[in-house]
Amino acid sequence: MKPSRPRSISPSRRTFLKQALTVIGGVVLGNRVAFAAEHATDARVLIGASLPLSGPGFFAEDGLRQLLAYRMWQEQLNADGGLLGRPVELVVYDDANDAGEAVAAYARLIHDDGAELLLGNYGSGMARVTIPVVEQGGIPCVFPMAWQPILWSQGHRWAAPLLPIATTVAHPLLEYHRAQGAERIAVIWAANDYARDLANGLREGAAPRGLEVAFVREYDGDEELATALGEAATTDADVLMGGNVGETIPHVVEVMRNAEVAFPSYGWFEIDEPALLEHRDELEGMTGFGLWLPTMPFAGNRRFVHDFTHRWESEYPDEPIGLLLDHHSSAGYAAAQLTRRAVETAGTLEPEEVRDALFAMDTSTVFGPYRLDERGMQVGKEVPVVRYRHGLREVVDQR
Repeated sequence: MKPSRPRSISPSRRTFLKQALTVIGGVVLGNRVAFAAEHATDARVLIGASLPLSGPGFFAEDGLRQLLAYRMWQEQLNADGGLLGRPVELVVYDDANDAGEAVAAYARLIHDDGAELLLGNYGSGMARVTIPVVEQGGIPCVFPMAWQPILWSQGHRWAAPLLPIATTVAHPLLEYHRAQGAERIAVIWAANDYARDLANGLREGAAPRGLEVAFVREYDGDEELATALGEAATTDADVLMGGNVGETIPHVVEVMRNAEVAFPSYGWFEIDEPALLEHRDELEGMTGFGLWLPTMPFAGNRRFVHDFTHRWESEYPDEPIGLLLDHHSSAGYAAAQLTRRAVETAGTLEPEEVRDALFAMDTSTVFGPYRLDERGMQVGKEVPVVRYRHGLREVVDQR
């Protein structure tokens, strides 16, 4: 769950990403990757998606995480007899995080490939352009990683979110710090839609929870960040909150310490990123929200962690499995879980009946609870507070 921003990838990482589809057994034709079911017949159920499996920056890495979850789910489903007794074929298009490619992929899946079910693509940016295609096509689809409020405020007939909207995600973090005695918060955020939505949630949610917002500032670059941190420190705020995408937090902390400022407490965005474990010493005692951890007691989560590790660690011996197993993979698997449950509840693949079952479900997944309100917004899952303590990530306020 990240904004659009560049990040360098080492040559070894690029090689790893290039080899990934071959390793997991996909038949690649152009930008189309097909994972056929063993002994598949014309009675197969074709399920489709698009993901960023190539292109610049981190998107291909997160796309791979989601793909591994979709792929494992397909294998498990077929081993269990398929969907309503029919084997499942998974077709995924590589959209390279390009809006035009993503739109074309879902249109192709619906109109040319004959997909009977769809799985969501990666992130709010791509969901913004593909949700209209899904709605027009009339096929149910759970979007695992799309939380911008603008995506869900109008309601949809076929597209369903797995995440709560971004402006509500950090509310438990506010409640936690208020319970710890905080009265005043300072909010800083990077100049992108991702961080801006989350910061708006902090600003709007503070007063109803008895907190005063003493300082707000958007920053673009290290110079503006250092200035914002220095000015925030003069406000006697009890908690510094906000920042940017989770894996940038160590850099924000470095800028803060170079500016020789400090705050009694911290509440960062998306502190569950496994890449942050390399910086555990700098983050000791700090809190933030966490979408998912392997230790969270969600229904089936322990088995999912075991199965994912067992399935992929031997195929990626040079890649720490903990970096592949994060909230992207968990959310992808949960979206697929919900799709299966909706079909089995409906007892048919007829789109409207599957849609009705999906929108009516009150259930739990490996990613947490799932329940949509009358607007079609996710209200089942609340996001826990996570803290770094003794070098480990721990949940301190499980919802």
